[in-house]
Amino acid sequence: MLEAKIHLFELVVGELDMILGRIDDDFDLEAHVFRAHVDAGDDDELAARLDALGDDLARARVEHLAARGRVDALVGEDGS
Repeated sequence: MLEAKIHLFELVVGELDMILGRIDDDFDLEAHVFRAHVDAGDDDELAARLDALGDDLARARVEHLAARGRVDALVGEDGS
């Protein structure tokens, strides 16, 4: 059971790295959130900055899933 959970974690983290890499090769989520907080003049501006970051992450995820789907179609979903 533990091995399965570790494998699932590795898959999620691996995909997260690939998704974040689609935004910028040197993307640091914590730094972006921190910078948004520091640079925001008020709560509304912070919310807008975080919404924009969320939109970027969502777009990168969609692009990653589309690319992964194309790869799966080329090699077959079971990897054979």
